[in-house]
Amino acid sequence: MSFYETLYIVDPNLENSSLEKTMDEIGKELEKTKSKIINHRVWGKKRLAYPIERQKYGSYILMQFESGDQEKMIDYDLSLIHISEPTRLRRISYAVICL
Repeated sequence: MSFYETLYIVDPNLENSSLEKTMDEIGKELEKTKSKIINHRVWGKKRLAYPIERQKYGSYILMQFESGDQEKMIDYDLSLIHISEPTRLRRISYAVICL
């Protein structure tokens, strides 16, 4: 099994309940791939390198996990892009880095 780290950015104006809901959704999607979450925490609000949809800041969330079924990981990558509510600014930017 390989270890991975995902860093994603969400709207900095989300309330804690909405932020927790987003983190839970992403965690549940990852668990469908039989992966084990090691660490999933809010890293904090940080200034973006450039504005995204007129936002200068973003809430960074760090997740570390041990990969599960590799074929299901492809579906997880696609579902991560589509996790959102119909409200604006709920898009998630992410990068996956192999440790």
